[in-house]
This record gives sequence, structure tokens and C-alpha cells, in this order.
Amino acid sequence: MNRNVARVLALAAAGAMVLAAAGCSGEPEAAAAASTEETSAILVSVEPASRGNMELNTAFVGTVQPDQMVTVTPKVSGTVEKVNFQPGDTVKKGDLLFQISTEDLMTSVRQAQAAYRSAVAQVDQMTGSSYKSSLQQLDTAFDTAYENYQDASDAVDECEDAIREIKKQISELPVGTSSPELEAKLAELQAQLSSLKSTEDYLRKTYNNAKNSYNITMLEGKEELDEVAAATLEQAQVALDAAMETLDNAKIYAPIDGVVESVSVTEMNSASPSSAAFIISNKNALTINFNVSSDAVMAMKVGDTVTVEKGNQTYEATITEVGTMVSSQTGLFGIKATLSQEAPELLTGLTVKVTAPTQKAEDALLVSQDAVYYDNGSAYLYLLKDGVVVRTDVETGISNAEQVEIVSGITDGDQVITSWHPNMVDGVSAVAAQ
Repeated sequence: MNRNVARVLALAAAGAMVLAAAGCSGEPEAAAAASTEETSAILVSVEPASRGNMELNTAFVGTVQPDQMVTVTPKVSGTVEKVNFQPGDTVKKGDLLFQISTEDLMTSVRQAQAAYRSAVAQVDQMTGSSYKSSLQQLDTAFDTAYENYQDASDAVDECEDAIREIKKQISELPVGTSSPELEAKLAELQAQLSSLKSTEDYLRKTYNNAKNSYNITMLEGKEELDEVAAATLEQAQVALDAAMETLDNAKIYAPIDGVVESVSVTEMNSASPSSAAFIISNKNALTINFNVSSDAVMAMKVGDTVTVEKGNQTYEATITEVGTMVSSQTGLFGIKATLSQEAPELLTGLTVKVTAPTQKAEDALLVSQDAVYYDNGSAYLYLLKDGVVVRTDVETGISNAEQVEIVSGITDGDQVITSWHPNMVDGVSAVAAQ
């Protein structure tokens, strides 16, 4: 009942009681005296001011979205051979969604396999017969150079021995005598020795070069050869693996459990990586997305409960994400809430009504709505203190249909008068109803 109406009815009832008392006694003076005595201490209802929590809710427009939604796109182009699911079907992770023709892909695989076999043969030749043949040739050249150098060195030694012998013979000739024959022989041997030393020096260099070539091929050359062989094989293996992976990509599988939302490929038509083929959503948890103002977002936090309505159905959801950056398009903040129960009837993209708390008063001092009065916009209420009504000015906060938040003016436990009486004014005596 409206509080003003209640006050009018109470005033009328009080007047009727006074008239009735006067008619029964036949003595107006006695009736007036009785009335004065009756109203000297009015009867009121009281309740203590107590603390509690209060929320004010606001309705928003929300959109239903699955908690997880994926777009499936093929990694290779080709003609679609088989499509196994249609919109509305339920799929499990790993289910074969569709398959692309592998005819052209198999050609690439066979080419890569042939190239790999060729690389293996090339490496075998490089590190096998060819290497052994090269090493054998270098070994032969090394032996020949060594033998030639030794022969030249021996020839030099022999020539030097012959020169020493001729010089000895000349030195043993009688004093004052000479041997033109020995001197001619000496000159011939000395000229021959110079030529032999030049030949020895050349063959020594040839021998050293042959030895170095053999050692390089045997040691460092083998390392380099092995590296080249490994790189050749690796390159061929990578090409073969890529061809095999492309072949595997001709089969497209479901990446998650869920419901097929849309299918954009058909059998005998082309599919390519530039176009989405399937959209799959996981509806085990539905998310409600809605936008709120800067004032409202300050009152929301993760874990708050909101109400979602669609038609005659009502659902509970829990806020899981509170946006911290305003949208440049809407000027609002995004909020996400997850439904607490399954709701398959809520289809993706549906618009729903979301009721969420936008103002909160936690551990606030609360009084009944019926206890608060207003005078020119200023709030006041009546307290019962030591049997006397005390008018008290207060500052109010948020309110709903039942309660008002009192920011200042009273304290916990104050006895707040919640009923109305025509004689209730500041200073009047009052008695609390039991």
C-alpha cells in the first residue's frame, strides 16, 4: 500500500475513534480529555538500523557466443573428394571433416622420392668409389714423386762423391805437375752437379706437394666431403618430408569437440587455404558478451552473478572477464559472463537480456524505505530514544523498493521508527509496539 494513502487512512481512523468515544459518553469534554490522554504517547513500530549489502541492477543487451569457436581452413588447395559433416552435426576432436584429392600431390611425392634416391646415390659415389679412386691416384702420385726425389737425391750424392774423388786425385799429383784430363773431368762433374741439384730441388717440391694433397684429401678433404654429403642428403630429405606433409594435409580433421556451425566446401569443388571450410564451436560453456558504460563497469568484477533472459527462460551466468579498455566504436566496456548450466537452446549469435549489478553498497547501514521522509529534497527519519521521538537528518545513498542506504546521520543499532502516526513530531512521547 502507498505510504501516503496509509497515512490518510490512519488519520481518518484516529478521527473516527475520537468521535465514537464522544458519542458513547455523551460528554464532549470527557471525550476530548480521553483523546488527549490517548495521544500523549503514540504507538510506533521500530527496527534497529543494521548493516547489509545492497545492489541495484541494470538491464543490458547481450549476445550468445560459444566459449570456444574455431575456423578450419585447409593447408593445401585441391578438389574436395568427400565432406563428412554438415551444419548442426556434432564432431569429436580428430574426426575427418573432409578430404582433398591426392592425385596431384602424389606426383610431387614421387618426384621427391626420386630426388632423394638420386641424392643417396650421389653421396655414395662421392664418399665411396670416387673418393677411393681419388685417394688411390694421389697415393700413386705421392709414391712416384717420392721415388723420383730419392733418385735425384742419390744422383746428387754420387756426383758429389765423384767430385771429391777427382779433387783428391788432383791433390795427389806431384808438385808442379797437372792433369788436364782430371781437370776437364772435374769441370764436367761440377756442371753436372748444378743441374742435378736443380732437378733434386724441383722433385723435392713435387714430392711435398703430392704429400700435402694426399694428407688434405685423407683428413681435411674427407671432413669437407662428409659435410657436403650430409647437406645434400638433408636437402633431399627436407623436400621429401615437405611433400609427404602436403599429402597428409589433404585430410582435414576437427581440432576440437563441438558443433558444426557452418560448412563452406562441397564435393567436386575446389578448396583453398584462402577460404574457411568449417566453423566449429564448443558449446559446453556458453559466453554472454555485453557492453556497459564507464560508471557501470566500476561496479562489476569477476565472479559477480548476472541474470540472462530469453523468452520465458531465465539463466544464471558468472562474469569471467571485465574489460579495461573502452571500445573506440561504441564508447563502452566489454563484459563476458559464462552460463552456469548447459543451454543448447541458446543458439550462437542470439540476442538476450542481461541483468547485472551496476551499483553496490557493501556493509552499508540500511533502513526500511518506509522510515525515510523528505523535506525539500533533504532526507530525515525519526528515531525512538528514551521514549521520545527524535527527528534526525540523514544523508542517503542508493535505495531499492524495500531499503535505503544511510551514509551519515545515524549509527548501528539506532531504533528507527518505521510506522507513521498523525501525531508523530519531534519530541513527542512514543511507545514501541511489541
